[in-house]
Amino acid sequence: MIPGFGEPDWWEPILSPPLSLYVRLIDKYQPRKLSDLVGQESALKEVLAWLAKPGNKGLLAYGPPGTGKTATAHALAIEKGLEVVEMNASDFRDEESIRGRLVNASVQASLFATGKLILVDEVDGLAGRTDSGAANAIIELIQTSRYPVFLTCNDNWATSVRSLKPYVKEVEFKRPRTDVSARFLKDVADAEGLNIRQEAVLQIALQKDLRSALLDLEALASTPNAGIAELESLGYRNRDKSVFEALRDIFKARTWQHARGALEGLNMDIKDLVLWLDENMMREYEGDTLARGFDALSRADVFMGRIKRRQDWSLLKYTIDLSTIGVAIAKAGATGEGVRQGFISYRPSKYLQTMTYSRNKRLVLNGLLKKIAGHAHTSTRTAWSYMPVLKGMASQGIRPFDLSESELQLLKEG
Repeated sequence: MIPGFGEPDWWEPILSPPLSLYVRLIDKYQPRKLSDLVGQESALKEVLAWLAKPGNKGLLAYGPPGTGKTATAHALAIEKGLEVVEMNASDFRDEESIRGRLVNASVQASLFATGKLILVDEVDGLAGRTDSGAANAIIELIQTSRYPVFLTCNDNWATSVRSLKPYVKEVEFKRPRTDVSARFLKDVADAEGLNIRQEAVLQIALQKDLRSALLDLEALASTPNAGIAELESLGYRNRDKSVFEALRDIFKARTWQHARGALEGLNMDIKDLVLWLDENMMREYEGDTLARGFDALSRADVFMGRIKRRQDWSLLKYTIDLSTIGVAIAKAGATGEGVRQGFISYRPSKYLQTMTYSRNKRLVLNGLLKKIAGHAHTSTRTAWSYMPVLKGMASQGIRPFDLSESELQLLKEG
């Protein structure tokens, strides 16, 4: 039996773990009202003043990560009974996506609330001139929306943000003073019954934003009377973790705490991690252990499907726990034949590789069709009819128009 995994039934720790396993501090202390925001009194006054008289301007909340910009928008919506229509600008960079997702919603009445709050997160994720169409769509959104438009960014002087400045009221979110952060963290530690020394709490408050600070506080929870020495062991969170390290941490974990901590510092969506685990499970496990591992992973996939259908993100914790702890404790009680020995070389997910190749090919094709349509003064649909001619030219070594190497190669491949 693996230490820390409880009874022999491999799935029991998932069904009856300590409460703190399911209720993470960053979720439990997520602001539900504006008064829950720590150290942002000045910014909140400006936000409320803007909401009272938004005029024809949006609001741009800017400041370092973890200072409560997005949390403010959600808390504001809860207090005012508004429906949040949200998108991340760095994920939807083209004008068409923003128009389709937000501009239409901004002029339609809400079915379930007294109004709406349009939230566009991380507008500095737009890439300047490359995404100028997206920036124009955001400006149009601000000018035509029936509802207040709330934008967030880390850097309000980023190239992509400058064109938005005339159309927004800028509100700065600063890191809270150290004494304010330390007092908040001490209150959390006391409320949760965490035995953490004051010196460690102060050190966390000095170095971290509140979101990261809560993660560090949680990581120290299992260490009685934790101090500076234990805090220094958390240095792994100061750098990005590779997916290969995360896989090793999950497959080799000897306690559920180690397995759950495998995601700290990993910049990857959980659905992609599930695909990586699926690809590499057979390299680590065999026999009954392999079956239990895939059982946990399949259950994680079931919850991802429910999240997508219901848009209920409270189920995400089950996906995370099943794909980390569930996979790790599949080897509980396994003898030598259940776990492969020696160095294991992990491989990327074949599905993700195929999808990436397919996506890149579609992007090249779309660019090619737009280029043909521009030269022929026609639509991209009609541009398809020119493809056989251009393919023949390319096969004879003729480069039509100003095609790139990737576009020329696509023509040759047919």
